[in-house]
Amino acid sequence: MSLDKPTPAQVSELVSLALAEDFAHQDATSLAVVPQDAQCQAQMVARADGVVAGTDFVVEVFKQCDSEITVQVLTKDGEHVAADDVMMFVLGSARGVLAAERVALNFLQQLSGVATATAAAVAAANGVTVLDTRKTVPGLRDAQKYAVSVGGGQNQRRDLCDELLLKENHFALSGIDYADTVKQAVREADGKVIGIEAETLEQARAALANKASYVLLDNFHWQKNYLNTNFAIWDAHIGTRLKHRIDHFVHKLTHLTWSAAHKLTWVEQRF
Repeated sequence: MSLDKPTPAQVSELVSLALAEDFAHQDATSLAVVPQDAQCQAQMVARADGVVAGTDFVVEVFKQCDSEITVQVLTKDGEHVAADDVMMFVLGSARGVLAAERVALNFLQQLSGVATATAAAVAAANGVTVLDTRKTVPGLRDAQKYAVSVGGGQNQRRDLCDELLLKENHFALSGIDYADTVKQAVREADGKVIGIEAETLEQARAALANKASYVLLDNFHWQKNYLNTNFAIWDAHIGTRLKHRIDHFVHKLTHLTWSAAHKLTWVEQRF
């Protein structure tokens, strides 16, 4: 699953909140020293190689700061850039450009960082589908998940209502044993996808026996030979997801369907 690109209304709302947070229309420094009629031209330049995402947010930031500022976008979302590539030209009121600068860069760096990290994970996974998680910056979930898709990854459940995902805390608090908790979830699922977290082979067998949609392997034994040997128990129609770990041996796990990585959306990319 991949989320659609944020709508103009969603982009506008997030940008409005970000500018309000920064008091962008009350830039004390620029108001003090920059003449009201001063004009400027600026370039947005990549500081590192990467994948671009978030250009719509950048354009909207400048628009909301000053509707007369013009932004020429040279690189589209999903395009690769090299360090020192010019991604955009900005022309307009110096005060407006300075007021918008940091918020615009925050969106571009955050979302391009997510897209870039995802592209690297996809390359490392070598054919295994890379998924994101719900571990996102509050308020930016849809934007970050969109950036994951731009980088070549796919989106796991968007929210708690999307699908069922039984994890260790659910098993601890259900009041019944592991297998019975899985059975109850299957009964109550009402057609939703059901993911079951397993930390042992025995738990994985119980999840499979009760027709989970997929099994999420968390803190499993990381030896690839062990995993490949025991993946023989998997039903061909049931997906297998490996949580968090993307490294040199993931692509060698012949029965692995997806790998979920929370680090995609908790990235600090100096882009």
